[in-house]
Amino acid sequence: MKKLTLFFAFLFLAACQDGGFDAAQTGSAANKNTATTEAKNTSNTSIIGGIDVEPGSDISRTVISFKSLVKPLDTQVGSQNVVVTQCTAAALTRRVVLTAAHCINAENQSFIELNTGVTVTTIPVLKAVIIDEYHTDPTADLALAVLSEDLPENIITVSIPNPDMKVELATLDLIAAGYGKNTDVVAAAPGSTLKDGLGTLRVVILKISFYEFAENRFMVDQSSGRGFCQGDSGGPAFFIHNSKYYVMGVASKTIAPEGQTDASTGHCSFRGAYVNLLKFKKWIEATTQTLTAELASPPNSEPVSESSP
Repeated sequence: MKKLTLFFAFLFLAACQDGGFDAAQTGSAANKNTATTEAKNTSNTSIIGGIDVEPGSDISRTVISFKSLVKPLDTQVGSQNVVVTQCTAAALTRRVVLTAAHCINAENQSFIELNTGVTVTTIPVLKAVIIDEYHTDPTADLALAVLSEDLPENIITVSIPNPDMKVELATLDLIAAGYGKNTDVVAAAPGSTLKDGLGTLRVVILKISFYEFAENRFMVDQSSGRGFCQGDSGGPAFFIHNSKYYVMGVASKTIAPEGQTDASTGHCSFRGAYVNLLKFKKWIEATTQTLTAELASPPNSEPVSESSP
């Protein structure tokens, strides 16, 4: 699932066994949460097949807009629109956010946007760490980004579930949200005015179609026309358990039916691949701890993008 470039070009997304989970059923507890209830009120007409999320809601405080400049800002002065890529993220701490590796621009500034419905706040990324495995295996599409300042207190942080949690994957409602397209049609040419809904947070409920604890990614069924699409890269697939938010996956890639040759449509309406965060839980937690410790050192004024140690 490649990042989507706003304004000038459209790119494709570059966006069951229960593994370590116990087979006990806990779906009813999650369904009582307002975020899950909100996500279930979906329609087929308007992530694709989902609904717009209101600023201030639980989901809007959990899912973050993640962008990167395509070119240095000083080269875009005078342009009508600043050209950026649109991705999505979620917060692990007040300073560390989780996203897809392919959303990180190694050369130009990345930043997040927080929209309250009245104001939009921008926070730059100081440093990004891409998991080493991604350089040899694109299915390990995972990165952590350190922000230049703390997130507001109202932002909801997420956790990676423990492998022994009593969750039944076959019936689990995954809340998928992102700032990507709401149509499964690609613009005919760069600069097209196709209304694709980029930059608006949407949410939908998805089901896991295949999961293996040892695999780098798991699949969700998007054949009903509901799921993530361009611009949703890096977005979380999460659930609520005992009033706590757990993220199972990071949106990585959409998969078209085998043999499909027409790239103009249908690339988000078959299957979606999420990075399996249970597989990478130890790396995420260890790297988050290291990055948090580094924040106690003198701040680095220059944005840095690097691989993990």
